[in-house]
Amino acid sequence: MNKFHGKCNLFKITFKYFKATIIYIMITCCSGFLTVESPKNELVSEEVFRDPSTANAAMLAIFSQMCNELGGPYSISLYTGYTSDELNCHSTDPNLKMFYNNKILPGNEYLLQELWSPGYKYIYGCNAIIEQLGKQKAIPVALSNQLIGEAKFIRAFWHFYLLNFFDAIPLIISTDYTVNSVSSRFSKKVVYQQIINDLRDAAELLTETYVAVDGISKSETRVRPNRWVAYALLSRVYLYNDEYSNAVKISSLLIDNNPNFRLLKDLNTVFLVGSVETIWSLQPSNKSGFNTQEGRNYILTSIPQIMGSSQTSTISDHLWNAFEKNDQRRVEWISSFQNYRFPYKYKVAVGSELNEYSVVLRLAEQYLIRSESKAQQGLYEEAVRDLNTIRNRSGLGDYSGPLDKNSILESIQHERQVELFTEWGHRWFDLRRTNGIDSIMIQAMSEKKSTWSSYERNYPIPQLERDKNPNLDQNNGY
Repeated sequence: MNKFHGKCNLFKITFKYFKATIIYIMITCCSGFLTVESPKNELVSEEVFRDPSTANAAMLAIFSQMCNELGGPYSISLYTGYTSDELNCHSTDPNLKMFYNNKILPGNEYLLQELWSPGYKYIYGCNAIIEQLGKQKAIPVALSNQLIGEAKFIRAFWHFYLLNFFDAIPLIISTDYTVNSVSSRFSKKVVYQQIINDLRDAAELLTETYVAVDGISKSETRVRPNRWVAYALLSRVYLYNDEYSNAVKISSLLIDNNPNFRLLKDLNTVFLVGSVETIWSLQPSNKSGFNTQEGRNYILTSIPQIMGSSQTSTISDHLWNAFEKNDQRRVEWISSFQNYRFPYKYKVAVGSELNEYSVVLRLAEQYLIRSESKAQQGLYEEAVRDLNTIRNRSGLGDYSGPLDKNSILESIQHERQVELFTEWGHRWFDLRRTNGIDSIMIQAMSEKKSTWSSYERNYPIPQLERDKNPNLDQNNGY
């Protein structure tokens, strides 16, 4: 995994940096996804957003970096897989071991460089797009709405992830350095309300169709957010925020949108390009020599490595034993090299022909969101119907337990564990938001030959950021 070597304060990112990022992306990245020519002269921020092609490139730059650089699909699934009960860590890297043993120090390099800093960098870029396009009249309305909608969605996305890594966080909704550099942490309630507002705005601004590289024409490729993508994250946020009726309403919009979205019977096709189960995915660069970061880094072609962070992980016994007999997900989504089991949702380790994109949001989660939300409302038979839809697709029989809230919720959490493993931190976030984290993690940490303390459900605030911002307090226990 590449490392980000800069140690600048994230809130000192300026339009000069953002401008350079746009130019770099236009010159070097996303062949086949981004085809804007390199500008002849140096751009100032206002000029970037006066031209449709460069304004569009600013948004595409964020998508490209999210998939191909730090803070992407593999980083998030790896670190949360280590801190939860999903993955074994074979690496001797002390920074990785801190995550695996749930003994993360505030000075951990990866904590800052691959979670905190990338998240706020993407948020800053979205703020720049929102502010600048709000001033411009030269950009066509349809394109402007698409870009602002995408920016609000991504801003909500990363505030959501930072919130679930660190608990209370700075809420950054402008490019004003004088404000951002001394921001204190906002409560979960306040941050969630901003996330909800951004997602509602995004859903209003975005169309129901997916758009192509130009931001206007229709596309079959699901790599740029549309209204359904905003709804998919919004339903999750409503669930996390205990707004169960809203979660049911929004998830139902996606589930009922057949044939645009439907579950696939063949588990081996779920993560392929063109999958109708995909709601939103990130497109890798076709110049990288591989498809997804997940495929490249999880698939073992030898015994697990002990150096670095690539090909260093295996499926934990805790996860392996969670699968029921005849569960086809254990057959199709886990493979092995010798006796080492590894995640195999993505099948391509190397190869420049793009057959797989990194799936961020997919329909199976929406069934589980609706099932859990209905169970919380006491609609047990309806909750079980959605639960059975996911179970049956995986070759399992119907739920046969008692029709009471605790039993059904427990079964739903189990189903989320075996359906969504190593995808974008689901297992770790589920443990954090439910009451069972302590009992589960005490057992998991015993298997890791480590210990568990309740405060470890929150990652520590990076010390370098606290050194530069006196208003950033630390999470309890660190």
